Amino acid sequence: MSNVAYVLDSISSFRQSLVKKIVVYTQDVVENTDTLIAIDNKKAIVSTLINGIIARRELGVGAVFNNKSVKKINSDNIVLADDTIEKVDYSLSDQSLRAMISETIKIHFEKEKTLFERGIKALTLFFMESDISLFRGENAKVNNIFKEEYKKQYTEVISKIDASTKYYQYLQNDFDNDDDLQVHKGYFSGDKGNGDEKIKTGVDEILRDKKKLLSFESPTRFIFSIWALQEGWDNPNVFTICKLSNQGSEISKLQQIGRGLRICVDQNLQRNTLKNLNDDQEEFWKINNLDVVVSSKEQGFVEAIQNEILSNSFLVAETFTEQQLIKALKEKSGFDDDTIVMLVDDILIGNKMIVRKAIVDGQKIYERSPQFAAILKQQNLPEDQVKAIESVFASDASTYIQKGEKKKDKKKVFIKATHLQEFQNLWNTINKNAFYVLDTLSEQNEKQLIENIKADIEALNIEKILLQTIRAELSVDKIGEQGAIMKKQVDSVFYKNKVDYLQLVRTLANNTKTPLTFVVNVFNALSDDFKHKLLQNNPEQAQREISEIIKKNLIGVLKANIKYDGISGKALPNVFKTESGKTYLDTGSVGKFQKDIEGDFSLKAKWVFEEVIEYDSDFELEIVEQDLDFDIIEIFGKLPRLKIKTPLGEYNPDFCYAIKSAEGNKVFLIVEAKGYQSSTAIPADEKGKIDFAKKYFEALGEHYKDENIKISFKERINKTQLSALISNA
Repeated sequence: MSNVAYVLDSISSFRQSLVKKIVVYTQDVVENTDTLIAIDNKKAIVSTLINGIIARRELGVGAVFNNKSVKKINSDNIVLADDTIEKVDYSLSDQSLRAMISETIKIHFEKEKTLFERGIKALTLFFMESDISLFRGENAKVNNIFKEEYKKQYTEVISKIDASTKYYQYLQNDFDNDDDLQVHKGYFSGDKGNGDEKIKTGVDEILRDKKKLLSFESPTRFIFSIWALQEGWDNPNVFTICKLSNQGSEISKLQQIGRGLRICVDQNLQRNTLKNLNDDQEEFWKINNLDVVVSSKEQGFVEAIQNEILSNSFLVAETFTEQQLIKALKEKSGFDDDTIVMLVDDILIGNKMIVRKAIVDGQKIYERSPQFAAILKQQNLPEDQVKAIESVFASDASTYIQKGEKKKDKKKVFIKATHLQEFQNLWNTINKNAFYVLDTLSEQNEKQLIENIKADIEALNIEKILLQTIRAELSVDKIGEQGAIMKKQVDSVFYKNKVDYLQLVRTLANNTKTPLTFVVNVFNALSDDFKHKLLQNNPEQAQREISEIIKKNLIGVLKANIKYDGISGKALPNVFKTESGKTYLDTGSVGKFQKDIEGDFSLKAKWVFEEVIEYDSDFELEIVEQDLDFDIIEIFGKLPRLKIKTPLGEYNPDFCYAIKSAEGNKVFLIVEAKGYQSSTAIPADEKGKIDFAKKYFEALGEHYKDENIKISFKERINKTQLSALISNA
């Protein structure tokens, strides 16, 4: 049985050296600010430069992102405390494009000379956005950056090569007689029927004349295209792939890099297989090596490749049935039924290489024994049987096979009939379509405001941008095991920027929603040292921080000069709905989490809702379930979205209480609940919105003062007692 024909799967292709090894370079252009690079399993994946080291963190609801707490995490964005939305933005800045293109050219040159001397032509493939104008046209940004970076590195490379060598002569063809670069060509869907002869020739070479493309006679080594590069197109001599766009991220990672996985060929179209290299594994990997350059925004690219290799292979999971094991062995090995039954029953089960873990619905569930490898060595089995047994087990199947949990359906939020009228009265009292107005600043106040902003800006520490390259190498013989991916930093340099001052001022005015003339006055007040030195270290960071400084200072001024009007107008649209004679609120309208009411809690009788508690944080849940009851509380509930308008965005308080007053007044207590240790720990924008809301409720109180209705708005920080809030109200 030594000539068994094994079924080839993903992992076998790598283990049997039938494809190139993969090395992924993650090109980071990072700043000392949080950048949202992915959302995974309701967690925001954030990248930040901390003390010169790139740190990746997982943030949940309530965590802090660029000094603002995270209020909500959606599938492709997060909502911050001030209602601003941060999206997972896969687009690349010009700075990132240049860094990735430069790194790719560098990698190409590092391997090209060695491959050339073996008669192998190295090709590099750039995948970019579907916008052809980025490569062709008047403002072909990607094309222009490539030419600039290539010429820069070409000059350095050619200066270090002996002019008598064939490689030196080969590089002389990089430019034509008009000194135009001719090493790169593109193919895009819009090229079909293009009348430009030069473009047509390039497209024909890429798609139809593979022999010419692989020949040293053609100077073409860099190909630009999009993921839609003609179906089935690949090339064995693609040694480097650079992803300049995340478009096509829904395509599998293996499919994305599959254009360059085939084993390379030389000028005679002879493949450099392991056999043709005298079974020298080290030499094979040295030649057949695919480097992939991706942006740091493609979180976990190399891990995704590893997981796909495993999931596309004939392997059993961490736990498995006897039937699943038989099926995997049959698909993997091609052994006859008698041999497979012998291996499973006599060898694996009989020698306790696999042990029973449980019985589910009468079905025996097995797992691999901790002594699996040691027992296997003792069996003295034929090599092909050992290989087949080893090949169906993954050492860490949980990394690529995950159990999906079915989500529990949430309920409608029904309101107790006994509390409905009081809750509706409270809601209609505070739910007004009010608007804020601002008093005009005096000339003296505006001058002082500019001076305050200037002082804060000039106190900023604008650090230089660090350009960092991480090399991640996937060790094929350790796929699925800890330590299969080896990462190390291979380069780190600081990056200097040019500043478009006019654009900067316009952006600041737009971000802060202030007149352009005001921002110009602020900018003119800044010192030359700041404008011409510190600002150039990192214009984007400066722009963000200056925006925050202007906003912060404006908030202080606005608090003193804002008032609410329109209190006497109509209430906002009704949120109460009916079904079969019962009144309810939409699911999720008072909180993103829902819990069935189980057992008793002190305020259960006063709680407005029938079956559930909806809440936005654990702190809120504690308030509902742990607060003590007071006789003077009539009802207690979580508020629907109130949407109070403030200069920092809409604001929504948390809880409401209807309280019986000894004087016969109606008292409505509105509470903002924060789990911070102190009020000073609340992020500035959040605190600002709360302070504006106080103005709103003060205006409400003034409006109702003659109707024996008192409105009280209170902050509840950490362990503030409910009794203290009620006493103050």
